[in-house]
Amino acid sequence: MKYLALLFVLSAFTCCNKEPEKPVIQEPQIPKIAVTADFSNVVSKFDKKKVLNIARGGHGINTDLTWMPGFYDKLAEIGIDEFRLDWVLSDWFYQVVSRNDKGELQYDFAKLDKIILPMVQKGMKPMMCMCYMASALGKNEEQPNNYDEYKSAIKAFVKHYKDLGYTGWAWESHNEPEGFTKLTPAQTYKMYKYFSEGVKEADATARVGGYGSVGHDWIGYANSFLDFYKNDSAKPVMDFFSFHQYSKPSWEYVPEIENAFTSRGLKVPDLYLTEWNNGYSKALDEGNLGVVGGGYDTHVNASYVAKKMYNSLEYSNLKKIYFWNFADADPAKKFGGDMGLFTVDRHRKAAANTFLFYNNLYGSVVSATFAGDGTAAKNAYGIVTVDPAQKKLAMILWNHQFDTFVFNTSLNNLPALSGGQQYTVKKMLVDANNGNYYADFLKGFSGTGVGPTENAKVVKTFKLSGTNVTFADTLKEHSVALFLIEPAQ
Repeated sequence: MKYLALLFVLSAFTCCNKEPEKPVIQEPQIPKIAVTADFSNVVSKFDKKKVLNIARGGHGINTDLTWMPGFYDKLAEIGIDEFRLDWVLSDWFYQVVSRNDKGELQYDFAKLDKIILPMVQKGMKPMMCMCYMASALGKNEEQPNNYDEYKSAIKAFVKHYKDLGYTGWAWESHNEPEGFTKLTPAQTYKMYKYFSEGVKEADATARVGGYGSVGHDWIGYANSFLDFYKNDSAKPVMDFFSFHQYSKPSWEYVPEIENAFTSRGLKVPDLYLTEWNNGYSKALDEGNLGVVGGGYDTHVNASYVAKKMYNSLEYSNLKKIYFWNFADADPAKKFGGDMGLFTVDRHRKAAANTFLFYNNLYGSVVSATFAGDGTAAKNAYGIVTVDPAQKKLAMILWNHQFDTFVFNTSLNNLPALSGGQQYTVKKMLVDANNGNYYADFLKGFSGTGVGPTENAKVVKTFKLSGTNVTFADTLKEHSVALFLIEPAQ
């Protein structure tokens, strides 16, 4: 009996002193983005020539006339259409304009041709920004001494390339005269008028425009320029108006420039944004200018570029955007936080892969909806394009945020495939460790060879069956993915 009582006490003690159950720890949920697209509902055309354009600045390294052409093959690989070239009239690089012993103007295009002719042979078109001033015509920062001679010089440039068989190029009158010259708005307008007449007289098919405005910070200057334009009874041809914008969530300067025209009763011409990139700030979300491994060098700018290229498609008057700069320009820095798509020694930085992704899109954009954190601001978003005849899709998704997101994608009304054939999906990726030459640089890679992660590669392949399909994909912070979807071979 005592034994039974003892068992009862021990069992009671054991029952009441069991180890407490460990609480279930809930893993944090990765936020999700819902993507729904309809293959059968084409809503617009995609013109890659709108976004695949670049610009360059005046840097000392450009005095080496072999340096820039060394990038042309790489620029053609990522689909560059137009290349804005400035400092063309200036003596700094090309020394085209001079005077003979009689004081007459003469022209030598040998140096400029070393830059231009290899470019067009690679299938890219130059946009000729005719700044600043040749010393034979006046002081670099000022108006020409003789406007008729200035017009003759402009005609000589256009005619030279027309005689070589090249017509229809874009010619831009100035580059930020508000900040880089001593020109008043009246002088800039007078120069533009002579410039426009000279271009069109030499090549009626050329696109002529300007004036390369700084943008918002100098909107008063632009307004004054347009006042002269409005009040001119013999208006010069203005095929496009050009200006610049750095940083900003979207293209806030576009409606401001549009209003500058419409408020004066003027028709808005084609708008060319001839310089753009992330901002000049030291903050990570504005580029980290001059910081090695900052926003310009890495995947941070790749996702920024993906977003801003898409943003540009939402503005109908904005016809072309030109990314500044095509390459870093300090030969002493292999990575220096500079604003180029390529390093100074011709390695492809992460943002250049975003250009490549956009070059892979098809010409028809289909309806797509995006829901979730960041989609309203287009920080987590995408674009879906199709080739209906070939039953192919090309889709870019980006995550321009500091968190990881799962993109749950539904593709509806895909063309039915015969005989049980499936669709093959290939995913190419840019993030901290993929399509990002900075990752190679951190591991000590150097030299002329292509880095192991420099070029975006296919990182995943899978199959989809049916006409309405779904799949999930995780995108880490500041990443861009291209999905190529086509009938399996």
